[in-house]
Amino acid sequence: MVKIQALQDEFIYQETLSSGLRVAIHPKPDFHNTLVTLQVGFGGTCLFYDVDDTRMEIPAGVAHFLEHLMFHNNAFDLPERFAQSGAEINAYTSKSLTAYQFKTINHIQSLLSDFLGNFIECGITDEVIEKERRIIEYELLMSDDSVHYDMYQRLMRMMYSDYSVHSDVGGTVKDVRKIDRSILEHVFETFYHPKNCTLIITGNVNAEEIITLLQNHPYNQKIWPRFPHINPIISHKSRRIHNQTRYAEDVTEPLITYAVRIPDEMMKSVDKEFLHIAFGSIVANVFGMGSSTFDYLEKIKLMNVSFYTKLSVEKTYGHLRIFIQTNKVKRYQKVMKEILLNVANKPLDEEFFHINKKNIIGNYITVFDSLSRVHDLLCNTMSEGVNLDEYVDHILNLKFEDMDAFRRIFVPENIYSIIYKKIKKN
Repeated sequence: MVKIQALQDEFIYQETLSSGLRVAIHPKPDFHNTLVTLQVGFGGTCLFYDVDDTRMEIPAGVAHFLEHLMFHNNAFDLPERFAQSGAEINAYTSKSLTAYQFKTINHIQSLLSDFLGNFIECGITDEVIEKERRIIEYELLMSDDSVHYDMYQRLMRMMYSDYSVHSDVGGTVKDVRKIDRSILEHVFETFYHPKNCTLIITGNVNAEEIITLLQNHPYNQKIWPRFPHINPIISHKSRRIHNQTRYAEDVTEPLITYAVRIPDEMMKSVDKEFLHIAFGSIVANVFGMGSSTFDYLEKIKLMNVSFYTKLSVEKTYGHLRIFIQTNKVKRYQKVMKEILLNVANKPLDEEFFHINKKNIIGNYITVFDSLSRVHDLLCNTMSEGVNLDEYVDHILNLKFEDMDAFRRIFVPENIYSIIYKKIKKN
């Protein structure tokens, strides 16, 4: 077991079990709760891929569908079992992975044993498959009614030509109806292998006791088949249309989103955690409270409570989004385009950069005061194969001149915009 020092008195214990499962344990004895997450390297973009030498294609939404089903695997109602012990259990599917999580105060060993036992075999009944299919179809129909959801999906289709990237994680109703037992069993056998999973535990636990439990668990003792070589196939062909205006009935005042796509070459060559830190620093420098841009937007009355920025960095793609709801459409378009292009053309504020770097380090330290926040950080670094001590190095080694390479992506070919306006009545 490897012991990693994340802070002066905070340690992470990492172990790879004989089954191939990677485990990270962060003991927090001063907290009552314990958080557990099993991450499976299978998400919304896993639609086209090679398994060894065999080309595979599955409908969108399979990862999300299987996430629903695993709560009722092998005729075992996992949520009911956890509710009986006063524990909370949940799951989510992202573009890159599927995560199963639970939170408990008591019975950590028995709950962890039942939790992990749920992923040894795939034994889902036809009745459960059809029940969950109806639930998912209903969820998808409900999300289709959201103008914000529609706006985001159209923006994604503008930026990315590959269906696996711009499709919804849940797929469409048509996709979900194509998913059958053979597909579900195939993806479980292919992607739910221990070598494609990580287990993260944070809270009031003893690391050695947990590792012993895991080593002796049937999940680890099972003779798993060889883990195949999986090669995702994603097209990075660029789009020609960079600006769209749409009209919708349920828009009270215009919605505007700008997006800056991170080039594919950068996504392939730069560590994802470093991308988060570097672009997060640029976003704070350009749009953060106290920055010259933020003050300027307030001064000319183009800043309101709806304004926000969001940085998304997945395994194969990434982008920055800037959203606002405003009636000053033409003025905002002109100003925002100038701001984004000036990121590449004008130097950043060096003093603000160093202030923000201190803030990043300060935020990293305070993360350890929150069980959920430090657990999320550990999940993110584990999914990227980055140790927390390396994460700190990324922050400490970030230099002002490093920003130049990231600033240069703010050019017209990487900038997209979409506007939603209310339909005018005749």
